This record gives sequence, structure tokens and C-alpha cells, in this order.
Amino acid sequence: MKEAFNNKVQVDTVRYVGQTSHGFKVEMIIKNNKIITAYPVYTRR
Repeated sequence: MKEAFNNKVQVDTVRYVGQTSHGFKVEMIIKNNKIITAYPVYTRR
């Protein structure tokens, strides 16, 4: 989670997407620099 937070890119006002070193994408809702919720992003291969 820390890796994804440190590599985050803003998607809209409070939504961000970050990626771990293993390649997992994590979407996060961040308010006041705190993670409110986070979940993995599923991509079909």
C-alpha cells in the first residue's frame, strides 16, 4: 500500500491510482493526505 501511495497519480479530485513494485494497480480515495479507502484495480488479460 505504501508503494502505491508513493507512486500515485491523481485521477480526479480525491481519486488516485498507484502501482506496487509487483505491478498491482491500487485505486485510492485520499482526503487531507490520508487514505480513506483503497482497493486493487482488476484488469483482464
